Amino acid sequence: MALKRVATLLGAIAVAINLSACEDTDKVVGAINNAVSLISQNSDFWRADLADLEQQLKGTGDKWIAEVRSISLDAGNNVGDQAKCEVSYIGDYVVGRLTALQAHILGKQPPHRQPVICTTAPSGALRMGEVERGLVTDVKFDGYNLDSGFGLAWMDAHKALHQVPAAFVSESTQYLAVIPIGGANGFKIPRQAEALVYTENGQPLGSGERLPLEWPESPPPPPPPVVMTPLSLTFHTTNEDKDGDSILTVSLAASNGFQLASWEQQGNLGFANNSVHTVNLVPNQTTLPSLQDSKLSVCIAPNGHDTWHFDLEFATSYASGPFSGQTVKVFAPGQSLYQGHPANCASYALFALGKSEHLSPFQTEHGAAGAGLTDVHTNTP
Repeated sequence: MALKRVATLLGAIAVAINLSACEDTDKVVGAINNAVSLISQNSDFWRADLADLEQQLKGTGDKWIAEVRSISLDAGNNVGDQAKCEVSYIGDYVVGRLTALQAHILGKQPPHRQPVICTTAPSGALRMGEVERGLVTDVKFDGYNLDSGFGLAWMDAHKALHQVPAAFVSESTQYLAVIPIGGANGFKIPRQAEALVYTENGQPLGSGERLPLEWPESPPPPPPPVVMTPLSLTFHTTNEDKDGDSILTVSLAASNGFQLASWEQQGNLGFANNSVHTVNLVPNQTTLPSLQDSKLSVCIAPNGHDTWHFDLEFATSYASGPFSGQTVKVFAPGQSLYQGHPANCASYALFALGKSEHLSPFQTEHGAAGAGLTDVHTNTP
């Protein structure tokens, strides 16, 4: 009989303990529900609401009070100071932590924690010119729940998303994600990317939050090369004429040997003493860069013996560019070609490119002709 009474007493004590535990659980869950409701309505007073929750949990055990204090400390330090989130975001964080605590108390699966981005560094648009110059090597994302599926995708002009490989965001912590975008190991953002879109498990986060990209303007195409035309050569025959059957040829070649223009005598064409003859090279134009260090060759092929004395003048004009309409003339007096002259030719290195991008005279090479450009006439600036 005594044993039966003892068993009945112990059973009553166990029921009382269980009822007390259930009452504590109900009290804790109810208090958390109340705090979640208040913070969800107005997150400005989240600190005060958590302090009130601590007071309501007195008598339910130090464990739950310690959990609430931990939430308050993390919200203030980790989010408020490190991530610099706005108050509304801090409220979301606190509500998420309280809801997870409540699920733990009830033995349920904790609710999903959505990543939240508060600030980025650099702030504002990401200037890709600075990235290309190595001035920016990574992007820092401050927030919370960044260890819960946070990722990035780059968006092209058609709004299509291309996921950034997870290896570049594998170092994310709960409050910070650092994405390398420079150096040998950084993610190379494609030129066609318009923005970096925040993702969660590969899907756009929230309402499509993104970090815009500012690409430097492409340099304008270089201006077309300045055209030089006509390409004329004037022979001032002096006291020794050129026989009509001494075939005269002229060639203008670029510095790499490419022939720019030429002229060849057709038929019988004599140059009498004290006469002036002008020929136009074909094609009758070239570009300013092509004339840099160009070489002019004048040759005769006499039929028998012939000696020809002449003064030479090469002339061309700017057909485009800042000096359009102005003429460049190079004058080489006292020239002589004759039978037996080496190769019966004289060569002249005509121009070098001046610093102001217009032609300036250049001393000719001294070939077998011994010809030099000793005088220059030009009305270029």
